[in-house]
Amino acid sequence: MFYGRMPGRVTGLAEILFSVNKSPYGGICGVEPSHGIADKTVFTFSCADWLDKDLPLDYAYFYHNSFNLSMLIYRGPKQTIQTKLPVGNPSSNYTLHIVIQIADYYGAFTSTSINVQVNGRIKLPS
Repeated sequence: MFYGRMPGRVTGLAEILFSVNKSPYGGICGVEPSHGIADKTVFTFSCADWLDKDLPLDYAYFYHNSFNLSMLIYRGPKQTIQTKLPVGNPSSNYTLHIVIQIADYYGAFTSTSINVQVNGRIKLPS
């Protein structure tokens, strides 16, 4: 509340009420399979049970490449996507770090992450 007062005049009062937008909560995300071969294995990422009063929800799936740049896989209303992935980081057992952002209508978001192991193509002996 704000008060204003000047001698010999009427006292003023002002009140401003506002609420803060909360980000989506309560859900989970997962991947199947948890490891595979680059550009061959189809990975299925699924998110479920995310709650928010400000619908619709938006899902953004990213991975971090070897230059630590975020590469967008998909952004939109789908809770489940399927995609092939590039090879993971060889210095960390071919791990690829996936970040999923779940956002409400006003842009408040929650982030979660999943690590997948994505090896290079396997060469068969001649």
